[in-house]
Amino acid sequence: MPRPRRRTPAALFFFLLACSFAFPQETRFAVIADTHVGAGKAASELEAIVARINGLPGIAFVVIAGDITEKGGPAEFVEARKILDKLAAPYYALPGNHDSHWIGYGLAGFRDTWPEDKFVFQKNKTFFIGIHGWDMGNVSPQDLEWLERRVSECPLSSMICLFIHQPLNFLDNGFAVSNILRGRKAYVISGHVHRNEEVEYNGIPGATIRAAISSKTAGWGFGLVRDTPEDFYFYEVGETHGPELWGITSKTRPGEVPEVRRPQFENFGVEILWLHDLKTRLSASLAAWNDLIYAADDSGKLTCFGADGKALWSFEAGASLVARPAVFGSLLWAARGSRVLKLEAKTGRLLNSGDIMDYAQSQLTVFPFRDGQKLGLLVGTRSGKMICLDAGSLKILWQNDDASGAIQTRPLVVAGKVIFGSWDGRLHCLDAASGRRLWTWTENANFYYSPAGCIPQSDGKNVFVCAPDGYVSSVGLDSGKTLWRKKYDGWESIGLTEDRKKILVKSRTDEFNILRTENGALVQKISPAHGGGDIIPGEPVEWQSSIIFGAQNGFVYRIDRSGRMSPLLFLGTAGVQTVLHLKDDLFAASNVDGRIAVFRIRPKG
Repeated sequence: MPRPRRRTPAALFFFLLACSFAFPQETRFAVIADTHVGAGKAASELEAIVARINGLPGIAFVVIAGDITEKGGPAEFVEARKILDKLAAPYYALPGNHDSHWIGYGLAGFRDTWPEDKFVFQKNKTFFIGIHGWDMGNVSPQDLEWLERRVSECPLSSMICLFIHQPLNFLDNGFAVSNILRGRKAYVISGHVHRNEEVEYNGIPGATIRAAISSKTAGWGFGLVRDTPEDFYFYEVGETHGPELWGITSKTRPGEVPEVRRPQFENFGVEILWLHDLKTRLSASLAAWNDLIYAADDSGKLTCFGADGKALWSFEAGASLVARPAVFGSLLWAARGSRVLKLEAKTGRLLNSGDIMDYAQSQLTVFPFRDGQKLGLLVGTRSGKMICLDAGSLKILWQNDDASGAIQTRPLVVAGKVIFGSWDGRLHCLDAASGRRLWTWTENANFYYSPAGCIPQSDGKNVFVCAPDGYVSSVGLDSGKTLWRKKYDGWESIGLTEDRKKILVKSRTDEFNILRTENGALVQKISPAHGGGDIIPGEPVEWQSSIIFGAQNGFVYRIDRSGRMSPLLFLGTAGVQTVLHLKDDLFAASNVDGRIAVFRIRPKG
């Protein structure tokens, strides 16, 4: 068991340090967690931390344990690296949820700055391994496979020290990590919770490290660790104090790590036409055309599935695909970094490509441009540009630079207007023919409450959005003025009924709300609905007076006309994206782990 906390005077710490030079089997390293560069004084505080670490002798390496930036913006990554590169010791950086969530479920900014988002190396008899838990708290299938290979390569007698930003109990598949570490001497070091604490998950000991940034009650700080043959010793170094011992954990203590078995699929009565597991993260939801399904995944592969679930073709884009593809007629468009690709939808043959000189981040949208004379292709970018391309030639028709934050949503085209939210706290409306700004709207300019992940909805007269502040708002399509605004604890999931008279809102507090479009009045509340804490964006859809939607807990649900809710499918321990209504009673669902199901909803009775 972990030993009681005790404080070590700085003089004793440096005495122990001097002794460690005589015993090379001891490794000393620093852990900097939650630097949040871009927030307040974070950059200057990180400068001070780097200087303090450089003044400590014997530091073998430094681990940067995630949430390096506050908002995931390119400038924040550049500033963070400029500071961290001043470290005298080698350092290893891991992303956190702040480094991926705010830019649309991708790691573009991190990977542009540090090409490697995982690491493994050995010091004495300890193997140090780093992975990450993405935005929603989920280790991707390809990273779990990588971790399993790396652990299997470590001798059974060795110690494994795993670094990950979120503690394992914050991950929806933390059990999968613990299963990989079963039978090994292992320890897990995390950040995320902004405090020093000894923890345990499923029998595996670990520690969380305080945030580097200062708080209302304490100045900046970081962690120091002594890795000896018998123990891990944890110290805090702060703005006003030297190393203080706060935890000791034995490396030799006996411990049982039970295997956790959790089903990764369950059918509650639908007819499964086909299932497929991409075995890689799926950042974007599916696209469909006729009987074909398209998936763009994090490995950089675009795959087309036929009606029987067989892969008809795959296209290797060469880089992660985070933007949802668009399909129109017999053509398909996808985005890889700043490159927009046009392919034959049936064959996957590349027809054309064009460079927009910025990272494509939004879902792609095709629409008839200027009375249908040609097709326009809308692409929102990481820096906040909304670009309209000629969908045929991929030449830029117009570009609007009004947004000052990343665009990740699917732009709405209605009544000659383009409407989208951005991570700048605002909803934007442009003229679809010219890209000229018509209006911008906000009722809460706070970055964290931006209507950026929500896909805007419209009844032809007004626009409806839901943001992380919990409010659902109705905005005049022509005026850009607030018509009504009511709090229903929504996050970013909103849809409309087929008659466009009701709004469908999935909350983050285990409720599903149905509202009137005219005034936001509550028509029906279903509770409990989908599990609390649901923040994965999606569009609920109405079908035959039922509502179909996916949830972060891995389920696809149906709410029937009487308000009774029941599960249709369980796709596994990962969030389910927008469920596609293909035709008639046919649907397609996917989750962020890359599992895809096409199914029919059987009639009752």
